[in-house]
Order: sequence, then structure tokens, then C-alpha cells
Amino acid sequence: ASTQTGWTVNGVFGNSALVYGAKNAKVTQKAGLKSFKATPVTASATLPPGETRVVVTFNAFSGTKDLPVTGLTLTVGGKTCTAVPAP
Repeated sequence: ASTQTGWTVNGVFGNSALVYGAKNAKVTQKAGLKSFKATPVTASATLPPGETRVVVTFNAFSGTKDLPVTGLTLTVGGKTCTAVPAP
């Protein structure tokens, strides 16, 4: 196995939401605050050989109780991988 560099997580909220408190990633949003993109910070930019996951956490506020996320994708080293949201 080799070291992987570069990853991106993309997703879409069911409602407009403001992302804050990101850890292990820089999270940006497009106008309308429904879509988001998480990219690595220096500490999370390189995945060691054999590592099979990237853990990214952030909070989102929408003013509603339920905030579903759809269209979740993960790209590592230019390859699309399975993205699984934490419960």
C-alpha cells in the first residue's frame, strides 16, 4: 500500500444550513448554504499506507430539527470511495 494524498468530501443538506466548528477539514459552502465541500487541512492531507478512512467532523445549524445529508461523496487520491455519515 502507498501513501494517499488529497481527499474531498462533498454533500448536500436537505435544508439551508450554516456549517461551523469543522475539525480535521476546511469546509466551504456555496451560495444558498445547501451544498458543502470539505478538504484537508495540513494535519489530514496525507493518509498513511493502509489507512482506509478520513474522519471529518463539523456542526451545521439550519433552524430545523432534522437536517438530512444527501449526495455524499468521498474522493481520495483521485478515486471515488464509499462515504458513510456517522449516526
